[in-house]
Amino acid sequence: MNCVKRLLCAALIAATMLPCGAYAVTEMPGKSENLPEGIQEANIPWKSGETLSTEMQNAKAEWKIAKSQNCKNSILLYYPTQGQADADGMLYCRQDKKGGPFQIIEAMPFLYDPSITEDVDDSEPLNEGWTDKKVKNGKQYRYRLFFVKEDGTYSASNIIKITRLSTPKITRVDTKNKKKGKVSWKKNSKADGYQIKISRYKSMMDSRTYTVSSAKKTSLTLSQLKPNKKYYVQVRSFVKENHKKTYSAKSDLATVKT
Repeated sequence: MNCVKRLLCAALIAATMLPCGAYAVTEMPGKSENLPEGIQEANIPWKSGETLSTEMQNAKAEWKIAKSQNCKNSILLYYPTQGQADADGMLYCRQDKKGGPFQIIEAMPFLYDPSITEDVDDSEPLNEGWTDKKVKNGKQYRYRLFFVKEDGTYSASNIIKITRLSTPKITRVDTKNKKKGKVSWKKNSKADGYQIKISRYKSMMDSRTYTVSSAKKTSLTLSQLKPNKKYYVQVRSFVKENHKKTYSAKSDLATVKT
């Protein structure tokens, strides 16, 4: 099979631009009996819910997952499709406990039209995304993806880890005077702290950033505001891992009027 299969799959699935990322996130349209006439589903020898073999769990990485991040209700992974024209499907795998087995969260066979035989140029870089919605706040997950073929061969990604953080909710915004305001948010006991941004613009352009380095503190006084102005505020939580911060998705915007 050539890359027509993968491209048909991408054309037939529902692609959605998420607010937390700039890439299309794709999902299968349903069971194979609901496919359009003439379109077939690849027969890959793996099923969702299975445990990866020891050989696959220890496979050498041949490509890298581009990025991972927290979204409002899920974890989102970006991965490159360039150079994977011959794949017949994808395996999205997750390890819930360090040292434990990787489970296949989703085995996704690609779709193809057997009447199409010409090859397609896939030399242009492309990132696609996959969301994992069955995740818990404060829990760290490890992911590994595979491009797979019907004959049982595969190409493995690296292993990445990310801690799931739920999206903060701003609970109250007060104006103390013409130059000060206060923002409060719901506590996340699994976080190490919070990042707060304030801007005169709804796009959050030219924003000022504040950091609260404690999960227990759930409010911040905003100073040096200009009188008779409207400000926008956003909050996100973070955890510290290996000297880096992993952030939650950003809260909905709240407004402060001086």
